[in-house]
Amino acid sequence: MKLGFDFAQPDNLLFKTVLLVIEKRTKKVRNNFNSLTLISIYKTKVMKIRMIWGNLVSHDLQKTIQFYTDLGFKQNGKETDELVSFIFAENHFIINFFIAERFETALKGKLANTKNENETIFSLSADSREEVDQWYKKVKEIGGTIFSEPENFQQGYTFGFADPDGHKYNFLYWPGM
Repeated sequence: MKLGFDFAQPDNLLFKTVLLVIEKRTKKVRNNFNSLTLISIYKTKVMKIRMIWGNLVSHDLQKTIQFYTDLGFKQNGKETDELVSFIFAENHFIINFFIAERFETALKGKLANTKNENETIFSLSADSREEVDQWYKKVKEIGGTIFSEPENFQQGYTFGFADPDGHKYNFLYWPGM
């Protein structure tokens, strides 16, 4: 049975993927599968996420700017009266830091008190145990709050710190990551 799809067309990527899955599961593409089911799968649009970024609160934008600049992170554009953004890592993960009033408006609710409550921990990768230790020294030098001293964690090595607003991070070395 011939389905009549042009495999050279880029919009047939999902169809090609489905065929590859069938091929891997059955060791060969069968000619007797239900083509209506496959066409139905093919015509389903795949939603894509192009980027993800984080949004956090800053109770003092100037302290936030100083802290992350001192750690060596690059600002993403110029700060405004309501926010500053920083680029984290090679994949350009962005964290926006908003003033409390603006952030609370966006949340449509109350802010967490990050000084004594937890919201999330962002994990930052390091290339070695030694690099984790270098980050540890740097965070201490600039006044970050260490909430977890350097330690072995399973096959990895990590420590945890908080920024001036109490947002938590850990630097983690994980072999093979």
